[in-house]
Amino acid sequence: SLCSINRSLRGFLPTHSAPVVLLENVQVVVRAGDHRRVKLISGGGSGHEPAHAGYVGPNHLTSAVAGEIFASPSVQQILAGILASGKKEDAFLLIVNNYTGDILNFSLAKEIAKNLGYSQIEILLVADDIAIDDVQETVGARGLAGCVLVIKIAGALAEDGKSLEEIHSFCSDLSKKLLTVGFTFASDLKTGQISRVEIGKGIHGEPGASRDTNLSTFDDISDHLVEKFLKYNPDLPDTKIVLMINNLGGTSQHLMNVFSFSLIQRIKKHFQVAHILSGTFMTSLDQEGISVTILNITGQEEILEYLLRSISVGIPQPQPSITTWDTEIFDKLLIERNPGQQKLQKDPQLLAIVFRSACEELLNECSALNEMDAELGDGDTGTTISRGVTHLLSRFTSPDHFQFPGEFLKHLSWELCRQMGGSSGALYGIFFQAASTAFEAKEESSAELQDWLEALKRGNSALQKAARSKRGDRTMLDPLLAMEDFLSAPRGDLADNLLRIVTESAAATREMIPKAGRAAYTISTVEKNLKYPDPGAQAVAIWVRGICKCFQGK
Repeated sequence: SLCSINRSLRGFLPTHSAPVVLLENVQVVVRAGDHRRVKLISGGGSGHEPAHAGYVGPNHLTSAVAGEIFASPSVQQILAGILASGKKEDAFLLIVNNYTGDILNFSLAKEIAKNLGYSQIEILLVADDIAIDDVQETVGARGLAGCVLVIKIAGALAEDGKSLEEIHSFCSDLSKKLLTVGFTFASDLKTGQISRVEIGKGIHGEPGASRDTNLSTFDDISDHLVEKFLKYNPDLPDTKIVLMINNLGGTSQHLMNVFSFSLIQRIKKHFQVAHILSGTFMTSLDQEGISVTILNITGQEEILEYLLRSISVGIPQPQPSITTWDTEIFDKLLIERNPGQQKLQKDPQLLAIVFRSACEELLNECSALNEMDAELGDGDTGTTISRGVTHLLSRFTSPDHFQFPGEFLKHLSWELCRQMGGSSGALYGIFFQAASTAFEAKEESSAELQDWLEALKRGNSALQKAARSKRGDRTMLDPLLAMEDFLSAPRGDLADNLLRIVTESAAATREMIPKAGRAAYTISTVEKNLKYPDPGAQAVAIWVRGICKCFQGK
């Protein structure tokens, strides 16, 4: 198949310059013999070649994880990349472009790895797009080709033996100085003209920020891009930059050269250009277009030395080692437990009853959740949740499954991210994975209400960090945070009041403007009178109703 990622990787790697191992069944490329104390991992959807597999090697990545075309790699793939890259005592930096699917799946893989004993692990987000002016704060700018410069610099720092904290801090500051604008066009070499110029076209084919009929030459486009860059960098004579001109995949080398001539002339009027990288670094399949990245290195000239330690892509090497990853290792790791490190559930049968009641409530509301989701989304929230819940009911059938709450929540997380899928699976996976840590204890003891409250707090905190959401953003966090507030200072009948507060909080999201997730990109929502609450928030109210039913009148 033309869409086979494994065939693509197997065709590319023999031409790669570094000795690597391909874990074929999880589409992970790992550098052979990386002895650095900080392992660097990146990845994302395929279709951006040579990113990310092309950057595995000395002074670059330890491993790269490849999703399907323009689709985030799964949590299982990312976790395989982490486990295959090093040992528990190593440190890991996950370099991730700012896209919701990538952030959620890398965040969940990070949480699972930490629970498995990989304690030194951090995520570095790259968000260098400046084409779109009014971006929701919680969503943030998109990650584009600037990620390649971050990989190169982080790789050199790791090669020098810097610590995880040093690399993360340095590259976090660096990423704030990265600016990228991309554009697409149609060329006609018979007339020597370009047309259909679109500024800010995304690397997954997303619509751009503008289509400007006044931009009809590379000179016009170069002027426009320089104007964009000057909004973020003052026009000072001592501002020193690195310039990267990136082919989005379908631009001829001739046109790359013609554009570069126009751009460099104009850039040099405003900046000191310390170094220029031009070529194919991060593509969008065969998109005819170019992206331009500048990195302000004023006062940090050592960055240039880091960038110049490059490996060349395309130098033939011995055939790469191709093997498979033992996917059963995940289940083996997950079932390892030390009962002395877990709190025992007072009444495992009660936990089982509560679990089934919550699941059944969600199954009963599948159609309603789909209808709510169709207002701003693709109408599949109910179907997605039902798929995950149906699997859970078949998976957790033995009383033994409910004896240790921490282990139960950890397994919930893993099963949901594998079987539910989508952003819902990742979000619940993150929530339950973090919540499970509340039941770790030095001595065996019973789980109390305070332990469940602590689990809720940890889950909420992890969600806020991973999804970059807060109260009032019209997400599942609104009722979850309302539940945390109430349980921190409960009053009256616990079950009745909890259900009322969570239900009201979910309903209140109908009046909120979406500021996170895919709905945040729906421009018209600001002035739209919405009929329904957020489906994710409503789903929380539904499973809380299932829980409360088990306690009402008791």
